[in-house]
Amino acid sequence: MIMRRLFVPIVALVAALAATLALAPAGTAAAPTVKPATASGSFNDVPPASEFYGDVAWLVSNGITKGYSDGGFHPAAPVSRQSMAAFLYRAKNPGTTAPACTAEAFKDVPADSQFCADINWLVTNKVTNGYSDGGFHPAAPVSRQSMAAFLYRLDHDGANAPGCSSAPFKDVPAGSQFCGAIAWLSDQDITGGYSDGGFHPGDAVSRQSMAAFLHRWAAPSPAVSVSRYVRTSDQQLMQTAGADDAATDAADNVNPRLHLLDIGAQTNSKAQLEAVGAAGVVLTGGTDIRLSYADLVTLLSAYIQGYAGAASGADVTIAIGTNSDGDFSSYTANHKGQDWWTEVVAPLRSVAPAGVTVVGANDIEPGFAATEAQAQNWKSAFLANSGAELILNGSADGCPTTFGKTTGTCNNGWTPAQLKALYSGSQVSALPQIYLQAQADQWANIAMASGSTTPNFVGTLTESAACGEKGCSWTPQRGWIALWDALTAAGVTPKLVYASDLAISS
Repeated sequence: MIMRRLFVPIVALVAALAATLALAPAGTAAAPTVKPATASGSFNDVPPASEFYGDVAWLVSNGITKGYSDGGFHPAAPVSRQSMAAFLYRAKNPGTTAPACTAEAFKDVPADSQFCADINWLVTNKVTNGYSDGGFHPAAPVSRQSMAAFLYRLDHDGANAPGCSSAPFKDVPAGSQFCGAIAWLSDQDITGGYSDGGFHPGDAVSRQSMAAFLHRWAAPSPAVSVSRYVRTSDQQLMQTAGADDAATDAADNVNPRLHLLDIGAQTNSKAQLEAVGAAGVVLTGGTDIRLSYADLVTLLSAYIQGYAGAASGADVTIAIGTNSDGDFSSYTANHKGQDWWTEVVAPLRSVAPAGVTVVGANDIEPGFAATEAQAQNWKSAFLANSGAELILNGSADGCPTTFGKTTGTCNNGWTPAQLKALYSGSQVSALPQIYLQAQADQWANIAMASGSTTPNFVGTLTESAACGEKGCSWTPQRGWIALWDALTAAGVTPKLVYASDLAISS
């Protein structure tokens, strides 16, 4: 079994998806060459709770497999080399059929073989040369190291992977023939190996692992927008950072784009605000920085102007976010929600340049100080204002992680049904934090919990850039895939347009 990891996307999300979302700005995304996974075509041996359900559903959605006549996919069975040839051709050329064979591809692959065309295509595209005995060994299982080499060549126009300078796994030495291809799989987050620190290069690839490898290599996802933890009060630095972020995003041609500015907790305590002496926020990170709302608006105005200047002509939604932590005894939730609109979001909306839409955001989650009732009061007070739109970007701390468990409790006594109600509404969009599989399953359970409405999931939020370690968070694309798969398995039609990753402004 392979660990669920990340991948680098090669296609953008369907443009029509953006038109269905209230917060999605105008723009046209590039058409994908493959389809996202859907719940159709499920197999009797791959239940929705399976770790690989979304990967196998993706194979079906793109016509890569139909399974077996007994109604199963046989997920644990090894992949034969001839089946691998068919999988690779269909993944690279969705919706087409390989040119028919006019002669045998190898001495053990006659022209009338079911797989001759796919195998011949592999040879033509320099993905394989077969064995030194002149055969392809079509019925033999594919080893994990061979699969790494095949995928690398498929992705690099038949070129072989370069050598390794260091071992990517404990059982793949730098001098190994397959080290470069395996290192590439790891670098692209197509695999994370096993929990024992190895890759198990000689083991056969199971059909479910093959599904995961191909899904992570080729699946559609949005290009990534940069978001920021705001931890500096230096206006010039913020303006420069905003321009740099926008220039990076513009170079990546992200459209539509969502840029979240994640601010600290709101407070009106003079003890917390010290010399500021007025309601405002506490920026956290190293040394706490206290800012009044007026100071915050000045700071973020420079940020927005710098961003807009670098990304001229691009449509962007900038979400100005706080969190549901902090002291709710001296600063009540309804006043906090109203102040976030009146004192911060509305003033920034009034100075936003053309092409920039400013909305509110809140990292509301069960692990923070606010009770569920206080969080709902904050949300209601914010949305009571004309034109207010809100992105909720929290996590589901402590909620059940077993897929299909829609009851039970989360941290601080919250329930999945309460989170579903909190994250739902015509003016509300959900951008949940997805760092690992358990979080995706939590939000699938929330979507399935009791309640007549379902959150408008617009994307995912990760923090691989902020934490600075590869293992601390999935990349945005992998988080996006996990949420898409989990929601699909839950029977929810995903409408995910954004993938955003947090970095640090300091």
